[in-house]
Amino acid sequence: MQGIESLLSAKAVDQLDPFKRHSNLNRDLSAIGAGSAVAGLVGGLPMIAEIVRSSANINNGGRTRWANFFHGGLMLVFVVAFPGLIHHIPLAALAAIVIYTGYRLAAPQHFISTYKIGIEQLAIFTTTLVVTLATDLIIGVFTGIVLKLVIHILCGAPLNSLFRSTVKIGHDAGKDSYTLDIHQTAIFSNYLSLKAKLNVLPRGKKVVINFQYAKMVDHSVMEHITHYQHTYNREGGNMILLNLSNMVPISGHSLAARKLGKDAFANSTEVHKTARQIRLAAIARLLHANYTPDYHLMERQPVNLPLFAQRQIRGAENEMTGIIGSTPFRMMDLVLREGDGLVLNEYRTTICLIENLPLQLPVFQVAPEELLDRFFKTSEKADVDFESHPDFSKRYLLSGPDPQAIRAFFSDELLELFEQAPERFSVECDGETMICLLRNQPINPDEWVLIYEFIGKLLYSVRATPALYSQELHI
Repeated sequence: MQGIESLLSAKAVDQLDPFKRHSNLNRDLSAIGAGSAVAGLVGGLPMIAEIVRSSANINNGGRTRWANFFHGGLMLVFVVAFPGLIHHIPLAALAAIVIYTGYRLAAPQHFISTYKIGIEQLAIFTTTLVVTLATDLIIGVFTGIVLKLVIHILCGAPLNSLFRSTVKIGHDAGKDSYTLDIHQTAIFSNYLSLKAKLNVLPRGKKVVINFQYAKMVDHSVMEHITHYQHTYNREGGNMILLNLSNMVPISGHSLAARKLGKDAFANSTEVHKTARQIRLAAIARLLHANYTPDYHLMERQPVNLPLFAQRQIRGAENEMTGIIGSTPFRMMDLVLREGDGLVLNEYRTTICLIENLPLQLPVFQVAPEELLDRFFKTSEKADVDFESHPDFSKRYLLSGPDPQAIRAFFSDELLELFEQAPERFSVECDGETMICLLRNQPINPDEWVLIYEFIGKLLYSVRATPALYSQELHI
């Protein structure tokens, strides 16, 4: 358990690292083993890597191992020199943290999001949770693994491919490209052998992963291979996943498990679209926009905006791209991660993203003002009010580093746009990129039209695009 927890923490920190560095797992395990041996000699507990403290270092600007070193040093000083002070922490406060953490681990939204991936994922998740509570963690995890293997066997996975993937590598010297033909199954229990073959490929080449001969690909491989593709392409390569549509997805989720079926060569992407995706596709056609329902990782992440300050962008789906006047826009369901360790939470929200604005705007954030905001305002986020527009000042919290520039930018026309909007929108701008959202969850397709209309009027108000809205859209 010490090794598993430490390795999981290291992989999680690699994903949180803004510089996208990779941990030396062999060195980490050697250091933890040596430290645990020394701790045992003096009567201490075994050492493990802790994701909560590591993520806290990252979120507060830590960049090297010295951040962890000083954190451990300060902990040692308090344990040795001020043990009485530590004992003054109320046990009730610690109990509240444990209860809250336990709820976050099994919150209803986790069951809902797991069910959307596939019914088999919900069965594995629920079984693992129940067995863990009834026995212990090791038995629970082992039961979940066995159940997943049984499900794969019942779905037709050959026994000889459960732990070993069949991959044939081809090299086209003329095009300097590589092709990996996946045979039989690509599932969680044989993914390490597939990844070993991927790791021997040179960086910066064209790589085609061909699933034409595969009978089954499970959710774990879909998630990991998509992440691997993103990393490879970010490093200068060009990795393509080919013929995944030959298999039928178990659910409408873009990373759902897929298997070869009798209707596999029909237009399965249309058959398995959800009602929401069909509606969004119709709206995209009316807006003369392109629409892609599939999940994908974002090549460029707008990290300078407040929405993403403490959140990690996992990817996007249901992306709609087009032009508002002369300004390109992207609307999508973003997949975000918030928190870390035992309180890690993944959720989706719909945003409209405007990149490379045609003119320089001030840095600002507009958000609906709630009751508590009026009592907990800080100097860092002082609310910029307008006496001539009390309705706007009452309904919205407007903040930014340069209040004078914000006041000059927010004209009467722009303030009236927010006051007369049918919904209370949130808008964030870092000077070059702007996002607009309605609330922190996926919205229904008709509300996509509201955001489209609002952002178009906003751009026209700041003279960033020609007039388009002599009449409202009716979709």
